[in-house]
Amino acid sequence: MLLVVALAGTLLCGGRPATAQVPYYVAPNGDDGNSGADWGAPLATISAAVFKASASDTIFVSNGVYTVSNQIVVDKALSIFATGGVTTVYRAMSATTRLFVIADAGALLQGFTLTNGYLGPVSARGGAVYMSNGIIRDCTLRLNSVSSSDAIGQGGALYMENGYVSNCIFANNRATVNQAAMGGAIFMAGGLLADCLVVSNTATGSGNSSGRGGGIYMTNGIVKGTVIQANVINSQTSQGSIYLHAGAGVF
Repeated sequence: MLLVVALAGTLLCGGRPATAQVPYYVAPNGDDGNSGADWGAPLATISAAVFKASASDTIFVSNGVYTVSNQIVVDKALSIFATGGVTTVYRAMSATTRLFVIADAGALLQGFTLTNGYLGPVSARGGAVYMSNGIIRDCTLRLNSVSSSDAIGQGGALYMENGYVSNCIFANNRATVNQAAMGGAIFMAGGLLADCLVVSNTATGSGNSSGRGGGIYMTNGIVKGTVIQANVINSQTSQGSIYLHAGAGVF
C-alpha cells in the first residue's frame, strides 16, 4: 500500500512552498541577471521582477528613474511598492508605449510617479496605465498623453475598466484626437476613484470634433472625494471638466 502524506505549507509547486510569499528588490544599479532576493543583489528593471515573481509576492523598487520601452504587464496578484523617495517610471523617447497594464484583482501599484507615457497614432487608450482590475494608490500620473487620427483617444493618463484608484494626482495629461477626445486624464468605464486630485489636464478634439471631459470622461463607475479643477477642453464642441454618462456617479 502506498501512503502519501502532504504537510500543510510544505507542498512544493515549481520548486517553492505553495504558500510562500517572496520579496523581490529592484534598484537603478541592479542587474537583471541577479536573483533580486535582497538589496545586495537587486534586479535592474520592474519587468524582470514581475516576470520572476509569483502570485502573492511583493516587489520593492528603490528610488530613481526607470525607463521603459515596453509596457509592464501585471497580470497576477503582486504588490509593487516604491521605496526610499521619488521613484519614477518614464517612457523611453524612442518608444510608443504606455507604462503599465494592471490586470489582476490582487495587483497593487503604490507610490510611483508615472510620466511621459504615450500611445498613438490610432486607437489609443491610457497613456500611462490600462487598468482592468487591481489597485493603484499614492501615485502621481503626469505629462502622459494619447493621440489618435481615428475616433478612439481615451484617457491621457489612465484607461480604467474596473478596480480602485486612491490618493493619486493626475496633472498635465492630454488626449488629442481627430474626432472626440475622451478624458484628458482619465477614461473611466467602471471601478472607484477616491480622494484624488485631477488638475490641469486637457482634452482636444480637432476641427468640428468635441473634447469631452478635460479631466475625466465617465461611462460608469464612481468618483468620490476627488478635487477636479483647472482642466481644459479645446474644441468647437466643449463638454466639461468631467463628462458623465448614465450609470456614472460623483460624490
